Amino acid sequence: MNDAAYNYTLQDLLCLKTFDEIASFSSAIDFSKRITEWAEKELLNGNDSESLLILASLNLETHPIDYEVNEYLGRYQREMNIVNPSAELSALVWLRIQLTLLMKANSPQEVESRLAFFTNYFLDYAPSAFASITHRLNNFYWEMYDEAIPVFNSRASSMSDDELLLYVNQWCKPYFRILVNKDWLSVLA
Repeated sequence: MNDAAYNYTLQDLLCLKTFDEIASFSSAIDFSKRITEWAEKELLNGNDSESLLILASLNLETHPIDYEVNEYLGRYQREMNIVNPSAELSALVWLRIQLTLLMKANSPQEVESRLAFFTNYFLDYAPSAFASITHRLNNFYWEMYDEAIPVFNSRASSMSDDELLLYVNQWCKPYFRILVNKDWLSVLA
């Protein structure tokens, strides 16, 4: 599943922006483009705020100008009394999106590259649930793909593509169920 196929909400996008500011890596999405696409969808759904109309019009550009997007997004947030999410909530929402993309992966190669991300970055941010789940994703990668010993075949290499995708999906579900539940998110954040 391509990141562009994920249906971002405004809350998701604000969380990604907040998390991007505290994390030592850049998110894979083009924030300005995603915000203008979101604004366009909102207009089509009947939300007729002037700031939203301007944000949606910025989507006509191939690469919307970040400064303008941030300015009109800020105006829209003030109009609607929408505050930026906390760093803790942002981390959990970012993780939920990563699990969603992992569960919806189209190929074993996509699964491996998404899991490999968790071995390349030390994700020890608050809250503790975030650090715990990312640590488990790191371990899951090594469980699935470690072939350090020449006679040892990785678990993933012994599975068919469909078996691997199903196994990864089932492995992720308990964590995903927690992160998709608003009550759990408020407790964990």
